[in-house]
This record gives sequence, structure tokens and C-alpha cells, in this order.
Amino acid sequence: MSISVLVAFAGVLVAAVGTGLLGGQCIRSPRISCIAWTVGVFALTVALLAQSIGFATGFAAWSFRVIQLTAQLLAPLMLAWGLVELVAGNAAVRFAARLITAALAVVDGVVLTTDPLAAKPFSKSWPSASVHYQVIPHYALVLTHLVVALAALAVLAVCVTRERAGAAVAWPPAVTALAAAALLLVIMRVSLPSPVYPALSLITAGLVWFGTSRIGDVRAASARDAADLAAVAERARRRQGPIPPDKLVARTPAAGNFDGPDFPPARRVAARPGDRDRRDRKSVV
Repeated sequence: MSISVLVAFAGVLVAAVGTGLLGGQCIRSPRISCIAWTVGVFALTVALLAQSIGFATGFAAWSFRVIQLTAQLLAPLMLAWGLVELVAGNAAVRFAARLITAALAVVDGVVLTTDPLAAKPFSKSWPSASVHYQVIPHYALVLTHLVVALAALAVLAVCVTRERAGAAVAWPPAVTALAAAALLLVIMRVSLPSPVYPALSLITAGLVWFGTSRIGDVRAASARDAADLAAVAERARRRQGPIPPDKLVARTPAAGNFDGPDFPPARRVAARPGDRDRRDRKSVV
């Protein structure tokens, strides 16, 4: 059994465990970013499974298309989209990211699935997209990878800018790990030795697992801190209780002669609406 098969099989296990953990996290606290990362890791699991079969028995047209649709299209798109959903504070930016992700996934998915392959034989070596795809699907993947790389770098730049400006950035290691995972999938377009491709997929699955777990830890810690503060405030309120009678302090009246005729002060009666008019007529007379 070759090294490529072993690495790909290990990647399947890591990615499958990561998919399960992310799926449970989505059920507990559903968020768009978490759902996108779950879909991305699941696509990476399918790609690693196809890689392990291809490296063991030889690649074919179906395994090549599965790898391109999952590891080269869906996984990087979902990782980049989840990052934008996490970091972007503007609703218009998030909406634009959703439109671009949906358009690229649908259009490129149809092209990669239906376009005929080049007349090149498959083997147990890594099937490169530039060799087996023709012009249109090849450049469709290039466009997708450019969008993914720009989104990942833009998210990193936004996080660095916020941190330098003194804003609270709760998860810089998590964002860095997820952006690196998306960029590693883009690097798989480069011509590399065959064992490097399943190794890159395995590292990508590990980075996504690490990044999402860090985000979950930060959110859980924030929720625990808020709950602890509320509990402390409630205990302080209950401990204070009603003020005992011996602690009550009576208000001291203003300084003056309390035995004189002017104490207590005379009661003032509010003037009625017609009194002012009658006083004015008397003064005229």
C-alpha cells in the first residue's frame, strides 16, 4: 500500500470526525458560517475518499470529477464564504458573498460535471485539472480559486486592521487557520508530487477542525462569562435584601426655626384659570 493511500485514508478519518463535530455544533447553535464550514468539510471528506480509491486502484473519470467538484470547487468556496459570514459586519457584503458563492457553485458545478474530458489516460498518479479538463472548465476553476484567495486574504487583512485599531478580535487564530485551509485547497492546482495532494487535504481538514473548535471555545467562554456576571448580580441583589429599620436614616428638614409661626410652611393653593383675569380687571379699574 502506497504512502498516498495511507495519507488519504487518514485524511478521510480526520475529515469525517470534523464533519460530525461541526454538524453537532450546527445543531446546538445554527449559524450560516458553521453550516458553510460543515458542507466544506463534508465535501473534503468525499474528496479524500475518492483520492484513497484512486491512489489504490487507479483514477477514473468519475473519481476525477468527484475530486474536482468537492476538493477544488465546493470545499474552498464554503470555507471562504464562512469566513466572510463570520468577519463581515456589513449586511451588503454578506449578501454579495452569498450571491457570488451560489453563482459560482451552480455554474461551475454544471460545467465541471457536463463538460467532456480531454482524451488523456488515467493512472494511479494525481489527475491534474489542467491535463484532463478542457479550456472552459479549466478557467472556470481558475476564476473560482481567484475569488477564494481574494476573500481569504481580505478577511485576514480586515482582522489585522481591526486588531491594530484596538478593536476586540476574539478569534484571530481561528480566522488564520480557516483562511490557510482555503488557500491550501487553492494550492492543490499547482503541479506537485502525488503524495502531497492527500497530505494537503489532510492538513486542510485539521486546520478547519482547529479553527472551528477555537471559535466554539471563544463563544462558549463568552456565554459562560455573561452567565457568571448575571449570577453574581443576582446573588448581590438577594444578599442586599430589604433595608433594616435601624439602618434607615430620616431626612433632616432644612435649617430654620422649627418652633416659629412659619413652621410648618403654609399650604399653597394652585391658582385657578379665572383668577388671573379677575386680578387684571381690578388693576385696570
